[in-house]
Amino acid sequence: MDECLSEETGKYPVAETAKLIERKWTILILRELLGGKKRFNEILKSLKGISPKVLSTRLIELGENGIINRDAYLEVPMRVEYSLTEKGQDLKDPIAGLAEWWVEWEYMLLEFTNNEEITNLQGCYPGCPITGEEKCLLEETGKCPVVETAKLIEKKWTIPILRELLNGKRRFNEVLNSLEGISPRVLSDRLREMGESGIINRKAYAEIPLRVEYALTEKGQDLENAIASMAEWWMEWNGE
Repeated sequence: MDECLSEETGKYPVAETAKLIERKWTILILRELLGGKKRFNEILKSLKGISPKVLSTRLIELGENGIINRDAYLEVPMRVEYSLTEKGQDLKDPIAGLAEWWVEWEYMLLEFTNNEEITNLQGCYPGCPITGEEKCLLEETGKCPVVETAKLIEKKWTIPILRELLNGKRRFNEVLNSLEGISPRVLSDRLREMGESGIINRKAYAEIPLRVEYALTEKGQDLENAIASMAEWWMEWNGE
């Protein structure tokens, strides 16, 4: 996947999209709002573990990026609702692509749980507003594709690393030099985590000096469409 630098902005579309959606809770907030308008407390209650302060911060950030609307109604008590803008609605395809990737590669490996074991997990919907599935997988497996995908991509630098490896095999220093601002320690951690998730292979060659190369597995290669969708979204809304 050869990602071109935007001539108009001087920015890489995938990297810019990653800056937005890799912030913790962002994808799950978008999942909630793809289900329709929500009040602050409705979102807060549906996302177990998020604090009011963090939710407020994420909603402000999404508003500043033109992704959500905040509508206040002159009622007593005042009613405030959050909804996605057209730009926000268009994020459905990139997020759905990531969720569908998880379903394809992970769903069949899960052992089904019974309802008693999943009663304390995050709430979902009769149907999924992201994948379009009529039945939420949370009911069967105890895992939501959007939640599981978020666990992967909310770790900073994961998406830019995937972008690099989609262009072919890379040595550690090649990836390091291509990602401005990443530290060797963080890169090492991300590569290890992605290896444990079956997304990349690490191959060492018996040479002097030792040569180590990183490449995407078939599972990792299958993320290309979702990442390309991120680039297309950013170019459509920010590329001018």
